[in-house]
Amino acid sequence: IGELTAMLNESLIDGEFSLPLFGTKGLAACNPLFAFQLMNNFTLCHAAILEGLQGPNGAFYSRGVGTVAALSEAMWALRDGLCERALAGGAETAIHPVTYAELERTGYLERGCAPSEGAAVLALTTDRTGAVARLEGCEYFGGGRRDQGGILPPHKLQHSDDADLFVLAPWGDTAQEALLELVPDGVDELDVSVGLGESLAARPALAWMVALDAIATGRASRVVVLSAGVDGGLGAVTFSGGGG
Repeated sequence: IGELTAMLNESLIDGEFSLPLFGTKGLAACNPLFAFQLMNNFTLCHAAILEGLQGPNGAFYSRGVGTVAALSEAMWALRDGLCERALAGGAETAIHPVTYAELERTGYLERGCAPSEGAAVLALTTDRTGAVARLEGCEYFGGGRRDQGGILPPHKLQHSDDADLFVLAPWGDTAQEALLELVPDGVDELDVSVGLGESLAARPALAWMVALDAIATGRASRVVVLSAGVDGGLGAVTFSGGGG
């Protein structure tokens, strides 16, 4: 926090943050590697560099749905033959002073939000051998109907039929209410925000793990994971049992 404060102090003009000043005096006021430490969504990229992995990689900024975009990119990389194996996931902490302060400013703490942290990575491959489940579909909507806070999809979800469990990964009360509306009557739902707390960009990935666990333990044979964030948008990921 001391380095962050020093960097911000050198980046202000009349109390306002200046991006040009940040790029000159701000970054020079702290350890040169500190800026990379601030970019927490680069966790997987740093791991790829450390392990010398080849092939495409990317980092997505996520306020709830960007994590699903990362999974979509991994899925299409496999389908397009850019790689044979891929990792997709999210890592985040809501208890760091910076993220905690944002939750406090936006009122989430007053509404019973339980800040937490977490990380989860899903391993994907086109080889069916030993697969826990099959990734049937990954839908990503940048925005939905405006009368529903930009969360509900503009059309019916493609892979939601015959699901026997919906796992919800909302970021905030509005997202939670909207996702509940997408669960068909009579189908079980499980909200990971209730049991795992607010882990921001990590929550959708943790919800995927909950879905896989439900399939592996026989609780469900087809699971849809719904994610929504504070910026609107919706992510829908469908898993089914039997591998393949």
